Amino acid sequence: EREMSNREEGAVLSPSSPIPNFEEGRDQLVDTTLNLSALDTAIVTCSSTSWSVPVAPNAALAHCLKICTALSLDGKKDLLREDCQRFYNHYMGPCYARILIEPERWENSVNSHIYLLCRGFIDLFVAKAHDDCPSMWEVLIAIVSPQSNFYTVTVSFPVEGPVEEAQFTRPTLKKCYLMCLVNCFGKNGGFPVLRDRFLQERDNLTLLRAFDFCRVMGGLALSVSLEIFDEFIRPHIDYLLPFLFGTTDDVLRVVCRVELNIDQLGRTVQLLRRMCNKMQAYRCHMPALQRLQLRAYVATLEKAPFNTKMTVLNDINRACQQAESAVGGWLEASTLVNWITESNVLSIVLRDNLHQFQYMKKIEKVIQFLITEKALTTADLDVLWQSQIDKHDVIVQNVHSLMIKLAWTFTAEQLDHLFHCFEATAGTAGKKSQESMLRLISNLAEEDKAGIMAAKVLNVQWNLAFDTHTPPDIAEQALSGIVKVLSFLSGMHGVEVKKKWILRCHEHLRDGKWVLQSMRIIQEVVKLITVGHGINRGRNEQRKLFVRKLADEHDIIVLVYASLSQYVGNAKEQLLNGPVDRDTFKPDGQTLYTDNIQRRLDFIRFVVRDGDMYLEMQRAQDIWKCLTENSAFPEDSDVCFRWFTLLLDKQSDLTPETACVLLENNILELKPATLSFVGFRCFEKCFHAVNNGRLTKDVELKDLLGWDYLWEVLLQSSCPELVKGAESLLQSTVIRSPTRARNNAIRQFVSTCVKKLREASMALVPVPNGTAEPSTLVEQYRCYCSRLSNLLGLFVQLCDAYCRQPRLQGPHQRSARGEDMQVIFRFPDSVRTSEERFLAHTNSSMAQIRAHVQNLLRSANINCVPELRKGKVVVGCDLDFAMIPSLSDSPKLFLNVRLPRLPIRDVAADAAAFGSPSPSSGSSDITADPNHLINEEYLPGVLLANQPEFTTLLLSTIDTAITYGCVEIAVNYDRILQAIPTDTTKKRELGEQLKEAAETSQEARADWGSNLSPMLRSCLIDASPANALHTLEVLHRLLLPSASADEAEAAKYQEYFVCSGGIQCLICLIQGEGFLQRSLPMFKKAAYRILFRLCKLLFVAVGLARVRTCLCDLRELQATKTGEFQDFDLDSDMAKQVAEEGGPDVVNAYEASCKLSNALQRIPATSCHHWVHRVAHAIAEKSPQALESIVATPRLVQCVRQITWRAGAKEGSFSEELMPAAKVHAASASAPTPPLPLRPEENMEDETVAKDGVEVLSLLAAISPAIVHCEICTNAEFV
Repeated sequence: EREMSNREEGAVLSPSSPIPNFEEGRDQLVDTTLNLSALDTAIVTCSSTSWSVPVAPNAALAHCLKICTALSLDGKKDLLREDCQRFYNHYMGPCYARILIEPERWENSVNSHIYLLCRGFIDLFVAKAHDDCPSMWEVLIAIVSPQSNFYTVTVSFPVEGPVEEAQFTRPTLKKCYLMCLVNCFGKNGGFPVLRDRFLQERDNLTLLRAFDFCRVMGGLALSVSLEIFDEFIRPHIDYLLPFLFGTTDDVLRVVCRVELNIDQLGRTVQLLRRMCNKMQAYRCHMPALQRLQLRAYVATLEKAPFNTKMTVLNDINRACQQAESAVGGWLEASTLVNWITESNVLSIVLRDNLHQFQYMKKIEKVIQFLITEKALTTADLDVLWQSQIDKHDVIVQNVHSLMIKLAWTFTAEQLDHLFHCFEATAGTAGKKSQESMLRLISNLAEEDKAGIMAAKVLNVQWNLAFDTHTPPDIAEQALSGIVKVLSFLSGMHGVEVKKKWILRCHEHLRDGKWVLQSMRIIQEVVKLITVGHGINRGRNEQRKLFVRKLADEHDIIVLVYASLSQYVGNAKEQLLNGPVDRDTFKPDGQTLYTDNIQRRLDFIRFVVRDGDMYLEMQRAQDIWKCLTENSAFPEDSDVCFRWFTLLLDKQSDLTPETACVLLENNILELKPATLSFVGFRCFEKCFHAVNNGRLTKDVELKDLLGWDYLWEVLLQSSCPELVKGAESLLQSTVIRSPTRARNNAIRQFVSTCVKKLREASMALVPVPNGTAEPSTLVEQYRCYCSRLSNLLGLFVQLCDAYCRQPRLQGPHQRSARGEDMQVIFRFPDSVRTSEERFLAHTNSSMAQIRAHVQNLLRSANINCVPELRKGKVVVGCDLDFAMIPSLSDSPKLFLNVRLPRLPIRDVAADAAAFGSPSPSSGSSDITADPNHLINEEYLPGVLLANQPEFTTLLLSTIDTAITYGCVEIAVNYDRILQAIPTDTTKKRELGEQLKEAAETSQEARADWGSNLSPMLRSCLIDASPANALHTLEVLHRLLLPSASADEAEAAKYQEYFVCSGGIQCLICLIQGEGFLQRSLPMFKKAAYRILFRLCKLLFVAVGLARVRTCLCDLRELQATKTGEFQDFDLDSDMAKQVAEEGGPDVVNAYEASCKLSNALQRIPATSCHHWVHRVAHAIAEKSPQALESIVATPRLVQCVRQITWRAGAKEGSFSEELMPAAKVHAASASAPTPPLPLRPEENMEDETVAKDGVEVLSLLAAISPAIVHCEICTNAEFV
């Protein structure tokens, strides 16, 4: 097999291959034994998929021909060989079809090999002419047919190989391969053999065999000479043609069921036509051949399968195309039209297979041909229409699509006839058929050029849409069809037609019938009026004028309102029979009540909006009364509110006067307590529409229409969403005020809030006789307090976000210093060093960080506004109010500093204008406009902080709220207290009291620093919970201020606090059993957090004072012995030597001081508490005597441990009181070990308290190790 393949490839690549001699090879094969294995190998090679051109000499095909020819001549032994039969039946035909018929172009050397193979086949055919071998006839037809592709591509090539003399061909035939092969066929005796074979089968001739003989004889007739034609071919042709013409239709139906037979018939007729064209004597048979072909087509279309029918339809389409072309085909157009008409071809093809899309495309071309030739009759249209009646949806869709595609070429009479067909069948057709027919006639009307069809279709669809007996789906489709047909009409004529139908709908509105249908048609058709010249503005003007004409001259809005009022009245009458469900209620039995109302309102809004006009005041009042006061259902009022909200949108459809009347006479009459959220949205839109013009003037807030009503809604509504909306509207109204009026508006708003808050807060205080207000009234006042305090707190935070200038008075909750954080700046190398560190804290704002960066740049003579980035995210000026922890969870924050290319002049002004404000709370619709920025002196928090009586009111109300269990009120009031700046009067008074107490203690000199001053006792221990906590927070602010500028003043207060017994006060607060006993857990957490932070600072100072005292004693001891004073450190060898010389007591004190010094370097951690250690050193240096007497007690250790335990155990544990000292050990032994706390955000306060408590315990262990050691020994759970 490989050798055969190599030979084959060599033949193709080498054009000079030797030409085989078939005569010589045949003699050799006769005398030798057949090589059966070589034959099998050759057959396998021929069937191989890699085989492409088996034309090489001695290759597979040539070898098979030699062996088979030799076996056939040797007593027809090939008939007994199975491999030979397989070669005949399966391989020989495809091989010759590939090299003769398929469109390939070979080299001339390959063409010569093909020629030799054809000569070899002629030898085989002559040897086997009397045997039954159908494939041989196919090969012979391909060889003798002049239309074979091989002869077409080689007509200009010279013939290579043995050339036969022109003994059998016509003299005019060009010397080519065809001439040589025909002469070879004659020389080998092919004509007598062909004649004998025909005579052998003449009596039992079948139609298929007649096709074979006709194709062979017809092909030869085009090439042979006249003598050969008259002797061998004419008698057979004269017999075959009448035989073909006499074939009955039944025989044709049987034969044409096979697609291959149809192909053979077509080729036979084509070849015979060519023969008849060249021979004058046979031209009279041309019409008969055409009829035979057409009869075969009809027979095929009647009975043949789908694929065969598609083949015939392709031939018919090709014939139609040729008949329409200028060149013409084998059929004239008139002949083809007559055949289609007489044979009822359309009726036949429309019987079945209509669900096949490609089948319908073939039919479309046939009908298009008839339309072109003006031969399509009404009978044909009837057949086409009936083909889709009561058929499957796919068939209906295909037939309708066919009609729509052909509608453009239909005449007016044909469209009119189709319309009559629709009228005749629409009444009896099913629902689906009616829907499809409606779509069809709408599309047909679209393609009607004259417009006659459109008018008829509109009338039919109108009658269907406005007929009570029409099903709802059909009526809906008819309405859509009316709009669709009208949309197809263009030009001025189209505009007039649209107006005509709109006026027809107006008549229905006037009569009060078919209101919804008429409104829909009017609305949809008005949108179609876009005819005009120029730009779209002219088109909109034309539509606007037409809509205004409908409203003014035809009172369309009045008619729709009358219909609405009548409809609501009818619904109310039906409700007298009993309650019904509004969502399923159908007063007219067809459309839902809700849809009826909404469609009428939408139509009125459409007329107002599209006509670019305002709704009349009287109509607005009528619609409001109809749907609110005279409504059938309470829910109708929400529909009314929602509709008026849309009218009052950005492009208001109401005049300011109408909106004012609507707000004053209608909306403000609604009860605030029962107002729905939709109603509030309507009020909000109307409030803006009426008061936006007034806000531009210097008008007080109380003079705004609806301002008092808005306060009532806030206080009386029971809907949480509505309360939030009222809060947002109040805040946005103040913030959106013009710049010149905003400051005054803020003052008025704050004053109003404080006034209302004071009135509500006083109602919570018990009356003197011991009785309280009625329970309902108390609950009402509690609600007022909660909402007012929440509003004021949010407003303070909102206004703070709109202040961009550096704050001199920050919020109270940020006034004290937080935990240390390092901010690391990374500058460009050309400006400063690569990194710059800045020690900040958790209460530092980004504004302080940005100011520090600008100071660093000024020191480098760079005057510009820097850009700060955290990674790739820009930290804009809108985050200046944010705290550092919001940008970083770790104690370090890395910021990249980028400089602009161009320097600017005013750094402060540009820094204030950089970015846009981003309010952290309040109304989400307040835009971040630079015009809304507020100066610090007009901030509501600053205004409130300047009123000491307001702080007193807050604190007293918090105590009262805690007493009566009003947790929400206490939390809201505390939020206000934390948001406003610290009361300056309170700070000043507390500072003066600390100074006075410290001076009194210094004068007494008795237990200096260890005795608690009466001032601290009265302010912190004996005070109410709210006052005690607030005083503790102010004290925290004095001792540890947030701003670095206050550190010098804070150092004085630290000294005063220590000297006045402040440390003893903190110890008493921690271990006091009644401290904040009636307070809330969250307030206790805040208090303990402050206490622990102050204890960490002061206990470190106590430890440092003890270390400093020990060092001073050692220095004095050394000076006493040596007579001179030397300065040395505690960890030096000199200190150790002096301690050893002083005796055991001095050594013990020295060792204890060394341990304490080492512990204080790590407790608390210097990396996170650098500022604490620095301040503690300063306190220890200034007040060492006041710190020496401070010692830890077992009760203090127990209380710190218990607080820490509760903070780390679970949330809410601070609601319990601290246990007495005797019960702590028992409770610790019986209580289970608390789980390790997770780190959710809501438990961050507990976690901070627990962490600070552990650090305080560690400091106590360093300061008083004996007491802590005793606690460990007596209670193992402590560990």
